[in-house]
Amino acid sequence: MKISDVRSTVSLALLCLALTAFACESFSGIGLRVAIEPTEPTDDDPLSVVVVTSPAADGDEVWTYTYAWSRNDGLQDDLTSDTVPADRTEPGDTWSVDVTPVDEDGNVGEMATASVSLPDPLVDNDGDGFTVEDDCDDGNPNINPAAIEICNGLDDDCNEVVDDGTTGDFRDDDMDGFDNCSDDGVPGGDGTDCNDGNPDVNPGAVETCNGNPDDDCDGVDDPDETDDDNDLVTECGGDCDDGDPALNPLDEDMDGASTCDAIPDCDDTTGALNVDDVDMDGSTTCDGDCDDIVPEANVEDLDNDGVTTCGPDGIYGTEDDDCDDDDGHNFPGNPEVCDDADNDCDNAIEAGTVDHDNDMFTICDGDCDDHNPAANPDATEICNAVDDDCVGGVDDGFDVDGDGVTTCGPDGTAGNADDDCDDTLATGSAVNPTVTEICNAVDDNCSGAVDEGFDVDNDGVTTCGPDGTPGNADDDCDDTLATGALVNPGATEICNAVDDDCSGVVDDGFDVDGDTVTTCGPDGVLGNADDDCDDSLPSIFPGAVEVIDGLDQDCDGTADEYTWTQVQTLVTMTSCGCHGGATHSSGLTQLSGPNGWGNVVNTASTQASALDRVTPFDSTNSYLYQKITNAQANGTAAMPYGSAGLSNPDHVTGIKNWIDAGAADD
Repeated sequence: MKISDVRSTVSLALLCLALTAFACESFSGIGLRVAIEPTEPTDDDPLSVVVVTSPAADGDEVWTYTYAWSRNDGLQDDLTSDTVPADRTEPGDTWSVDVTPVDEDGNVGEMATASVSLPDPLVDNDGDGFTVEDDCDDGNPNINPAAIEICNGLDDDCNEVVDDGTTGDFRDDDMDGFDNCSDDGVPGGDGTDCNDGNPDVNPGAVETCNGNPDDDCDGVDDPDETDDDNDLVTECGGDCDDGDPALNPLDEDMDGASTCDAIPDCDDTTGALNVDDVDMDGSTTCDGDCDDIVPEANVEDLDNDGVTTCGPDGIYGTEDDDCDDDDGHNFPGNPEVCDDADNDCDNAIEAGTVDHDNDMFTICDGDCDDHNPAANPDATEICNAVDDDCVGGVDDGFDVDGDGVTTCGPDGTAGNADDDCDDTLATGSAVNPTVTEICNAVDDNCSGAVDEGFDVDNDGVTTCGPDGTPGNADDDCDDTLATGALVNPGATEICNAVDDDCSGVVDDGFDVDGDTVTTCGPDGVLGNADDDCDDSLPSIFPGAVEVIDGLDQDCDGTADEYTWTQVQTLVTMTSCGCHGGATHSSGLTQLSGPNGWGNVVNTASTQASALDRVTPFDSTNSYLYQKITNAQANGTAAMPYGSAGLSNPDHVTGIKNWIDAGAADD
């Protein structure tokens, strides 16, 4: 190495140390050193080449340079100057430049290279326009430096202070120390001021009667501030009973008293009714004083006779007023007695010694009605709703059974519907017009009819019968309107599936043979297939098993029908010597064919017969019957229910087996 080269290298090293702002790059050529400024660019900065040292020159030699730029290892042919515009760079790019020196004579020197990298692009994860560098929560698009702070327990605007907004949620307008943003970031939640315009209303206040229903902002109105009974007055407003709208301090009738007074107004809608005792007689219009101006007119019953000077109608000066409230013997309606006083308050004093009805008796003599000459102590009591003899009360002696109803009734007229029709001691107390009719053969309610209502079907028989005792044989067992009129103990039993005579047995007398099937059958209709066709024999009824005896056991209109399951025969003929000693088999060897028909088969084809009808007991028309009869006559077992086997030289059929299986017809 030349000394000049060493000197150049040392100088370059010192220069790189001095120029710390440059990115110095080594290169193979001696003397040329380049860098790219700025050394830490952003995507807003242009990139420029700086020649840190030039190659060694001879004399006045001047160097020029060529530039080849590459972006991310891709040559950028259009960039030939020493600068890359800022709009060509992007975050994350790596730019490099190859600088080649050229002298005046066109000689090319050794190339030098420099490179620089732009920082990676910043990420905006939540897409709110702010990257992680500035966004304090890049996972929430509602949180960034441009957001408006709201009451939610979060630092919405990234100023490192939670819920520091300036809206009404955060202001304490009434300066009571409470705003509308709760500690947990809920507007209007627990601990917030529910009325920021009134310093007396906040979570720290105490419920008081001040017109504010919820002083402490707990969401529950003060019961004393609510009008529970909707009478327009609360307990704070003086309502003595907020559960009753009729009780309140309002004086609606303007009479000076309300329903909440210590002595409440009895009617706050009527001024004439109040608790003032104007005439000082000890009673008010609320007590029932009919005239609060006249002391003599009031509701005091001084003599305890049940009548006041206001009378039952509440009007002073009328006929029902007590004319003498100091004497309990004198009041309207009280009978006159012999005391020289106006006992009935009719403004006439009856001495009791006057015989007003001229019956020779005065009140003082015991006349109980001195206006009725027929009523006096000498009269005889009759049933007429009057106390005729002035002894024992009205119609005494005409209610012997003591049931409260006389034989002439409350109207005192005998022969009416209100009379007691049985006044005897033995049974009468349970019989009178006021009792309820029951089925017992008695006219309980004196209506004139016995057990009415218990013969609905009007067949003359009640549900308790003539003896009046339910559950006996004389009771009507069907009292309904639809069918009951034809059913009662006096009716004649007919075959109709009904217990007509109430005997407890349906169609009794129509199953003489006791086979449980009547002559009208279970449906009660004569002439149907379910009728018993012979009620003299218990073995004959619909459904019985047919046997071969000449009778119609199953009542289907046909006697002795049978099937192959009822009659099975196997007939064989043993060898016999006949016709000149010739031996052959003959006779019935097979019974087959339609129901009731037999086929005579012989080993000799000339003796085979056509089908022949098996007709029991028909010796004239049945070939097979004749053969069976001959077999019986020749010493076989009893037929047709048995078995036999024989050999007969006269060609009589040998019956090997005749079986009645007893199966039903099919």
